[in-house]
Parts: sequence; C-alpha cells; structure tokens
Amino acid sequence: MAGYRRPNYRLTFEGSDMEGLEVVMRPMPLGHMLDLSELDNITSGGVTHVTPELRKQLTGMIDLFGEYLREWNLEDEAGEPVPASIEGFRVLDFPAQCAIILAYVRAANGVASPLADASTSGDQSVEASIPMETL
Repeated sequence: MAGYRRPNYRLTFEGSDMEGLEVVMRPMPLGHMLDLSELDNITSGGVTHVTPELRKQLTGMIDLFGEYLREWNLEDEAGEPVPASIEGFRVLDFPAQCAIILAYVRAANGVASPLADASTSGDQSVEASIPMETL
C-alpha cells in the first residue's frame, strides 16, 4: 500500500497589498492550529498595550508558524530571496506576519477566499418567489 502525505497549503494574497506573494505551508497539528487561531482574537481586540505576557505569546506564535513554513517567493529590498524559515519570517513587519498566519488558519479550516461579486444575470429562483403562509 502506498503511503499518504497530507498536502501542503499554498497561500496567495490577490487583491491585497501583498499581492504576488505566494507562501507554501506544511500542515500542522490541531493543537498548534488552535494556538495560532488565538491571533485573530488578539488582533481584532484592539490591543493598545503589549504586555510582557502578550509579547511572549506573540513571539511563540511567530516561532511556531515559522516551523511550518515550507517555501515562499519573498524578496528583500535588494531583490534577494528571504529564506523560508523562522528567521526569514521574523524580518516581516507584524501586520504582514498576521496576514500570513491568518490566511493559513483560514485555509486550513477550509474557509475560502472571498468570492467574486455576485452574478448580475439570471432569474430569481422559483422557490424564492413561492408565497409562504403559516398553516
């Protein structure tokens, strides 16, 4: 019987200020995923002061994420490739790190990128036009 390997995740950032960036991530265990999903709670909560405890938590998330980074096409200002590693991930600014981590969490959870604009053609479905009454 042939072995099975879980597929990598390919993250793209079309329509954002990071358009053109492609990141390939290895899948991570659920416990690590849950740790990273906490980042969404932290960043959406409007943190105004970074405590030593929060700094330690964020550093841990960044280091954890870097362990699963497989490859990317990121270059520095001189056009040199940035290594796909914990050290390479640390050179990014915090908003870029958050965007990549949250894109991975969404991809791993099966949340698709936003869909294109709704179709403007076609008729309303018949079911939607059937009058409904309580019996």
